[in-house]
Formats: sequence, structure tokens, C-alpha cells
Amino acid sequence: MKPDSFTMSCVLKAMSEVVLDGPPLARMVHCYVIKHGFDSDVFLGNGLVTYYSRCDDILSARNLFDEMPVRDLVSWNSMISGYSQGGFFKECKDLYKKMLLLKDLRPNGITIVSILQACAQSSDLILGMEVHKYVVKNRIEIDLSLCNSFIALYAKCGSLDYARELFEEMSEKDEITYGTIISGYMVHGFVDEAMRLFTEMRNPGLSTWNAVISGAFQNNRYENVVNLAQQMQDSGRLLELMRGEGYKMIDEFDEPNQHVLDQAPVCFNLEIILVSRDAKKCFKKPNQHVLDQAPVLRELKRRL
Repeated sequence: MKPDSFTMSCVLKAMSEVVLDGPPLARMVHCYVIKHGFDSDVFLGNGLVTYYSRCDDILSARNLFDEMPVRDLVSWNSMISGYSQGGFFKECKDLYKKMLLLKDLRPNGITIVSILQACAQSSDLILGMEVHKYVVKNRIEIDLSLCNSFIALYAKCGSLDYARELFEEMSEKDEITYGTIISGYMVHGFVDEAMRLFTEMRNPGLSTWNAVISGAFQNNRYENVVNLAQQMQDSGRLLELMRGEGYKMIDEFDEPNQHVLDQAPVCFNLEIILVSRDAKKCFKKPNQHVLDQAPVLRELKRRL
């Protein structure tokens, strides 16, 4: 008994969730699909596009997308999402504009989230606002995920008034909502406003702690960092952080690059004080960024 198209679609779904073995496995499954005449199956095609994208083989994903005899909404969303999540923002926006020309398909909420992510990451406020108008004009349902995406767009592009207006209008807010607008305020230097929003939260998660502490650190508000570290310890979140992936990053990188430092400042800036008496001992080859922060790290060490 050989697998049918339904079985293969289930296999692809399972593969996409864990990304097993990367592109080689994707190409193996792709060859099987073609050999057994399943290449006209839109569901299998969509699954392969998604899997190629998640394996960072975006070229194979696009080639397959272009070769598909039939493309449905999922096909377009899979390719647009693959571009957006893979950092191919120009390609993502170009494909979105091409989708708008279709007569039989229209973008939905999933499409919009992907294109907004691309606009936010590339600081394309003009296209982002056009997308916003499209959503309103076509009455696309604005759920929590989509609203968070709009806030991220406006916050990252510096339109904090728009971001705050949307934030205030939301009847439901989650961790991402708060973390996004707090990060926006921090990036643009509005530390006090970010701190006010942070105090509104009843039980902020680690991602929001990360946003507010890293923002205070980057704005040289070291006293805020010290106070926040004390709050984290008092609430038990510092211990939770130590048990997370952030702690492992310190051991895994002898010489952390700027990307690592930017992505996990709370892990480095707070956990360092628990594993070293001096910032210079944190890494075998500390870079200047770490050395520059030695005074505040020592103060954190003294306080905690």
C-alpha cells in the first residue's frame, strides 16, 4: 500500500511543525509527489511551499509556487508569509501587490499580518498605511493578532500617536500588545511613557520584562535597570529567567556578536551579575559593549 495525497499532506504538516532534516528531506518528498502524480494537488503544493520556506530554502519555495497549476488563498499566504518571516521584505511586498491584481482572490487577515510585518521591519510606513486603508475599506476582521501587527508597524516607524490610539481603542490586550508599544516608546527615547505603561500590567511576562529592561539599558537609564532587576527578583521572575534559554546563551557564546546582545539584553544584563563578579569575566573575549556596561552590572551585583 502506497501513501495517497491525504497521507502525504499529513506528513508535510508534521514535517513543517518540526522542520526535520531541512531542504534535503523537502526535495525528497517533492520528488515523491511528482513521481506519483500528486504535483497537481494544491494542498500538497501548499505544504511543500510552507516547508521549503521554513527550511530557509525560499528560492525552491518560490519556484514551486510559480509552477503550481492552481493556487488558492493558502498558496499565496504561504509564500507571502515565507518571504516575510525569512526577511525577504521587498519580495514579500512585491508579491502582495501582485496578489491585489487577482480577480478571484483577495488578501485576508493572515495575509495582512505577514505584509504588515514586512512593512514594519523595512520601515515602510507608506505601504503599511495603504494596507491599513485596504483593511478598513474591505471590512477585514481586525482580531487581536492583526491589531498587534498594526501597533508594531506604527511603533517601529515612529508614528507613536497612531500606535497609542490603536492601543487605547483595543478592548482586549495581551503580552504582545504591551511589549510592542513599550518597545516602540523605548526605541524612540520615551522611557517614562514606556515605564508608565509597564506599571499598568498586573503580571508581565519575560518578553515584556525584556522589552522594558533592554529599553532602559539602551537609553542609559541605569537606575531604572537596577530597580527593575530588584522587582524581578522580588517577583520571582529572575529565577524563572535563569531557568530559560537566555541563561544557556551565556555559556554557548565565547564572543557574543551584536545580534545576540541586541536580542537578549535582559539575559546578559541581568544574569551576568549572578555568574560573575565583574563584567570582564563574563566572556572569554569580552567586546567593548560588555566592558562599557561594567559599572551598572557591578551596581546590580551590589543591590542583589
